[in-house]
Amino acid sequence: MGLQRFGLETKVNSESASIILDWPDKNDNSKFNLEYASAYNNAKSTKGNKYNCGKLSNIGFNDSIFYTTMINSTALQITDIIVGATREYLETITKPEKSTEFKTEIFGLIKPKFRGYPDYLQKGLIISSNSPTIFREMKNKLDIV
Repeated sequence: MGLQRFGLETKVNSESASIILDWPDKNDNSKFNLEYASAYNNAKSTKGNKYNCGKLSNIGFNDSIFYTTMINSTALQITDIIVGATREYLETITKPEKSTEFKTEIFGLIKPKFRGYPDYLQKGLIISSNSPTIFREMKNKLDIV
């Protein structure tokens, strides 16, 4: 799902795209390569789900994935900081006792960068939960109307 979302974003806002992944456990990158090849060549996942952005090959994606380690990649380090800070802040919604001013301040710097801001929930920030209560709490806490 993340690859398809990135494809849609790339189709609208970019001329090229690269996928950079952290080196996989046990050096087994086969599932990532198969999924990418299917999206790149056939515009669908290995499970047969259609990619609404079309073939990744037609929208400027590189023909293969790049693998690196966190220690060698500034892009992965920055991504890890953003994802970690977002996760930490969202955790405070269901566990208010974990809230800190620092988490709130950092998330305040990040949230304007989410796709669809200020109405970014389920556009630039995807919340996967079957609980309508959690979704509603998050929407209220994130100040989204």
